[in-house]
Amino acid sequence: MDYVKDTTSSKWFAQLTQQKQLLGETVDIYHTSIEKMIKRVELGGHQYPNTAKAQMFINGLCPELYMAVSLLTPNTLEDAYARAKAFENTYRNNPTHMAFMAQPIGYPTYLSQRMVGSSVAPQTNHNKTEEALIKLTETINKMMTQYQDQKRSQ
Repeated sequence: MDYVKDTTSSKWFAQLTQQKQLLGETVDIYHTSIEKMIKRVELGGHQYPNTAKAQMFINGLCPELYMAVSLLTPNTLEDAYARAKAFENTYRNNPTHMAFMAQPIGYPTYLSQRMVGSSVAPQTNHNKTEEALIKLTETINKMMTQYQDQKRSQ
């Protein structure tokens, strides 16, 4: 009987750690899914620290949310969810959001692998790539804000 319980718990844990936010899936739906999986695994006898729950959630976020939320290092699942939700709302209020979300091509290989759950090792220069993407995203956001301000003042 313990073998069956251990096998089921292992299966649930694998599902939890491999869960990814699907393209077009909202943070709310993804969060609910992760919460249910964590509860199921914890009912099987495994308990995780709050930071581990937050990291499992963050690791499965779509690439642009992963990059934004992981830099803030939230300590709880709820904090990670709130930050991801805030970034999601920001992206949705940005006029380029739909074009950005509809085009997963162009993400660095390591982010694309994260999206599909590949076990291939990430590129070794990912820190420089990640930094460049963050700077580029910040620059684009500033440009979009300036553009929107100009349109409003006309």
